[in-house]
Amino acid sequence: MREAIIKTARNMSDETYDMLCKGVNEKFGSDIEFERVFDETLVGGFVIKLDGVVYDYSVRTQLKNLKKHISD
Repeated sequence: MREAIIKTARNMSDETYDMLCKGVNEKFGSDIEFERVFDETLVGGFVIKLDGVVYDYSVRTQLKNLKKHISD
């Protein structure tokens, strides 16, 4: 069994979290056990650590990437 640690903001609903887990299963396989961690520094979005890889879809990172893209 593989483990995915999902950091979320407290304001993410359980329904949204369940949909996120379902999407991760569809993309990476159904042999994943999920651990949810609330991260008080997240304004929104989520960060997943799976198989040693970090997938950062936090609002902060998305805005940072947008700023970089606009500046280039």
